[in-house]
Amino acid sequence: MSEQALDLGTSLRILRQHKPIVGIVAALGLSAGVAFAMLKPPLLTSQAEVALPSSYNIATQVFVASSSPVLTIALRRLGSPMSLQALRGRVRSKSLTPTIVSISAEGETAAQAEDIANAVANSYIVFIGSTDSPGLRTPAAVLQPATSATGTPLQDRLLVTGLLGALLGLLIGAIVVLATSRNDRRLQERDEIAGSIGIPVLTSVSVGRP
Repeated sequence: MSEQALDLGTSLRILRQHKPIVGIVAALGLSAGVAFAMLKPPLLTSQAEVALPSSYNIATQVFVASSSPVLTIALRRLGSPMSLQALRGRVRSKSLTPTIVSISAEGETAAQAEDIANAVANSYIVFIGSTDSPGLRTPAAVLQPATSATGTPLQDRLLVTGLLGALLGLLIGAIVVLATSRNDRRLQERDEIAGSIGIPVLTSVSVGRP
């Protein structure tokens, strides 16, 4: 086959001829997607809410709620080997109202997510009410502790990542097959053989393949 551009019909014919190869690569992609979902399960999220007086700057309090001093106290409460940087990546704070700060945390299990959210919320209350932060000393209380966690079920994640892996494998397999076939200079088609020896095709007969 020459190095000319492949048209749609030729491309489909080549892919049909190499279905086993494309299928194998697609199956490998499916397996890789499932393995990724199993090795890296989805994190669950839980949320705790802290009530503040109305006379305090909520934007500042949101920043303090997920600051390093608060997270350091939370790590001691949790007794976890998790690093401060890792905990920071799992905790988010935001304002729900001018007097309510929401602290959400991610965990590999519902219990872990709830523990982290509650530990950070309580550590935040201790920090802003302590004498170590006179400029930020604020009376606060837990309005709603973290009691549940939400997230994508593992079976849904397996389905999504598996399908994406299979589609990616299918695409890669098709590209590889078409690229290698395009550079294959062997004469395989009737018209190519006839054109190479300068003899027109008079007739053709369909035959079965063993």
